[in-house]
Amino acid sequence: NWTVKGRQLEIPGAIILLGSGDARAEVSGKADLSRDGTLDLNVSIQNTLLNRLLPIAWHERVGGMFSVKDATFRATFGKGPERRFEGDFTLEGGILRGLPFLNKLAIALQRPDFSQVEFPQLTGHFAWSPSTGLEISNLAGDKDGVLRLAGSVKVNGTGLLSGRLKASASELALRTRSRDLPHPFGSVTGGWASVEFNLSGNATLINDDIILPGTSAIREPAPTPSPSKDEIERKFNELIPQ
Repeated sequence: NWTVKGRQLEIPGAIILLGSGDARAEVSGKADLSRDGTLDLNVSIQNTLLNRLLPIAWHERVGGMFSVKDATFRATFGKGPERRFEGDFTLEGGILRGLPFLNKLAIALQRPDFSQVEFPQLTGHFAWSPSTGLEISNLAGDKDGVLRLAGSVKVNGTGLLSGRLKASASELALRTRSRDLPHPFGSVTGGWASVEFNLSGNATLINDDIILPGTSAIREPAPTPSPSKDEIERKFNELIPQ
């Protein structure tokens, strides 16, 4: 549905297809159809598989059901500011996998299952433009009161990744580990101990600077398959003093 009055286009409501057409968004807004006019839309996406919205290179890294309500999309027809799309999102059943920092956290917490984590819900703010790529800020998630993840991530227009995250482990999770070994988390404050770290790389090779006690900081030399739970357990056992 839309109406035109002079050079003004009003869009009370419409459905547009995204990506390859497997996802759809509800939009409303207006456009000034003059030479240097603007397009302003409110965009809502409900419970859509994230891999329908992301490049295929990221399908093995993140997953879940993506929703956003009343995000804003703004574009100009002339030489004004570039296109920009941003809003607050929710990712239900947010899955992270094949990430080296998760393997390190799994070792530190003696939880091999954390080499792949499904957060009941991840929330944050996203902003996209052609020149800057995708920026995610205010990222937050809680895994069963045991592990929290917060921070920001950016993937620029060429696919390069950068970010700063904070992982927090509950005091109970640290205290109930089967073996009391050194870990990268700081002191406990308010029931949680945290470690902050940087991310770099791309979808194929993601680096972090977490250092597990007793090991050295080593950059991944090449992409490798995600370790299995058995491999995580073996690595953990190698760190146990004999």
